[in-house]
Amino acid sequence: MFFEFLGWLAVSIFFICHIYVSVFNDLNRKAFFALNTLAAFLMIISSWAISSWVIVIYNIFWIIISSISFINKSKLKSLITVKHLKLLISLILILAFATLMHDMMISINILGYGSIAIMLNTYLLYSTKQLERVDYLKYDLVAMFIILPQLFIDKNYPALTSESIFIFITAFGLIKYYKWYKKELA
Repeated sequence: MFFEFLGWLAVSIFFICHIYVSVFNDLNRKAFFALNTLAAFLMIISSWAISSWVIVIYNIFWIIISSISFINKSKLKSLITVKHLKLLISLILILAFATLMHDMMISINILGYGSIAIMLNTYLLYSTKQLERVDYLKYDLVAMFIILPQLFIDKNYPALTSESIFIFITAFGLIKYYKWYKKELA
């Protein structure tokens, strides 16, 4: 019960961060990265207790990126480019599709762990200002959709719930952006 509470607390903090980055224009990057670090730490404890390893691994790297970004983002700048991210997404989707007919569980695992790679690389590119906020939201939306089956199979309900709600928050943020962009062009 205690570990599940920590998971839901982490989800709440992640919600605050994601609403902040998706909807508001005045982003305090230090607060954003500090809160992400705290939420990831809590989610690691919660997910470890139920052996949801995909989420444990994801949040370990989330903490690393958030902490370094909080301190000094220039150390991360040359690790990956947007071109690498697009190649990664393509490879994940090809591998998942290729294994689908052979073993659906392998395909779901590829998508689950692949979505983690996409989310982390997208977060890394955004934290180093190599991705605009709208592009961060678009790539993150793809990754959020493809991790859902893995979270359902793991019975990681806090993470499943948060990813599902993040999809709606992200979609709202993208709609808001495109309405603003359309108005600017008119």
